[in-house]
Amino acid sequence: MDVARDALPGRRSVAFRSSTLERAVAIYDHVDYLEVMPDSSLAAFGSQTYLRGYQQFEAIGYHRGPDGKRHTADDVELGPVEVDWSMEVFYEVDQNGQDRVGTLSPAGFFTPAATNPGVNYDVWIIATAKNEKTRDGKPLVGKSYLVVTVPTYTFNGRTFVRDLDRWIEEGSSPR
Repeated sequence: MDVARDALPGRRSVAFRSSTLERAVAIYDHVDYLEVMPDSSLAAFGSQTYLRGYQQFEAIGYHRGPDGKRHTADDVELGPVEVDWSMEVFYEVDQNGQDRVGTLSPAGFFTPAATNPGVNYDVWIIATAKNEKTRDGKPLVGKSYLVVTVPTYTFNGRTFVRDLDRWIEEGSSPR
């Protein structure tokens, strides 16, 4: 496939004989930024009654689009980008203590620690692109906000449990 030097960035359809793939190819000159999906999420420690709640992350590359500005409607989603994953716990004095929060696999899968510490943790999930840099040569980085929480809360005498990405009253049926 040939692309004209003056082609504007964006998605293009590909046609071959009677078949067409809509918006199948992205035309771009550079990955400008990463977004980590989901951009905010919830994972939970387990207990004897409740299983741990896990979270999968993905890094998506974007081009700034024809207007040259990031995070605008004309930006071009390029798809998954190969990244190195890391995490940073908010307010953690010793980052070596992250094991009590959980682990992040090379594929971006967060597993809460097996032991429930009885407190919540706020965590940055950080994706650093392996093969991409910013225009000024710095690492291309994206972040997501993760709350790692206890499996149940008691408030005003009522107990609430985590149901995927929300809290429901214990004993009630999820909607």
